Amino acid sequence: MTLLCVLCLVAACSPTLTDPCDVLVRMQPKPATNSYIVANDRSFAVSVAQHRGRFQKYRCS
Repeated sequence: MTLLCVLCLVAACSPTLTDPCDVLVRMQPKPATNSYIVANDRSFAVSVAQHRGRFQKYRCS
């Protein structure tokens, strides 16, 4: 039981990301790829658009 408590404390004290740009990468598919994704995998296209929006929101470079 003590070991479990210690592990929980260590996990709670682990460093966290403070800058969203640490994990956001620029996604710039070619126009043909973009068209294919929109036509064949709409949910993925929405995810890419949301990711690009977050990338712009946080002004990542």
